[in-house]
Amino acid sequence: KVKRPNGGAMAELAMRAILDELGYVAVEDALPQTPAGIVYVAEYTFAPHERRWRCDFCLVVKRLAIEVDGGAHASRKEHFGKDTEKRGELAARGYRVVTVTPEEVKDGTARDRVSRALEVAAALAAGNKEV
Repeated sequence: KVKRPNGGAMAELAMRAILDELGYVAVEDALPQTPAGIVYVAEYTFAPHERRWRCDFCLVVKRLAIEVDGGAHASRKEHFGKDTEKRGELAARGYRVVTVTPEEVKDGTARDRVSRALEVAAALAAGNKEV
């Protein structure tokens, strides 16, 4: 029997494709001359000394974390509490967090939301306070 990826794994593969389409490069595919600002890390580990949290995707230089939530995240109270704590820690460390569902990855909403977050980040970096 052939093992197929579950819905979450499929959504993460699709999110990788979205980031690639937006012009970003997975860290494992980056060359030494690849600008750091276009590199993303899947399963990014942060706060390693306090607690080894991970977010699904991170554009470290842009300070943007992307979480793909579905299934257990939506239905189990303990996941909600842990996710809230993790996102709070990301915010405390200066990251903006974009949360999407697998359905939003499929229907294009995730691409639009990530694009918008990157546009806002660029505008803020350029000194535009009216975003």
